[in-house]
Amino acid sequence: MRRALTIGTLALAAACVAAPAHAIESTADLRDVCAGEDEASRNFCFGYIKGAGHLYIELVRADVIPQIACADPVPTMEVIRVSVVEWIDANPQHADDRAIDGLLRASAEIWPCE
Repeated sequence: MRRALTIGTLALAAACVAAPAHAIESTADLRDVCAGEDEASRNFCFGYIKGAGHLYIELVRADVIPQIACADPVPTMEVIRVSVVEWIDANPQHADDRAIDGLLRASAEIWPCE
């Protein structure tokens, strides 16, 4: 399991490094990319969300972190993208947070576990 987590983490890191067109470091950066109208921005946004989502799921499965978001049914990537952008716009106090923290905080508030 640890080997799978390490490989997944390295793959995510490599994907981020390999895409110099966008730099997603802060929650504001995530918002800017995900709010982009061009296909490249949206695809990069979807890739970031999917990568972060897969990492989150594996960390929950490995009992490293607690489950904080419980969407049922799982929303489409477009619904996630729009919802996260709307959450970031409504919560500007988190603009300087790390992008992964903003995405997880948004997910927990949009799709809370009850």
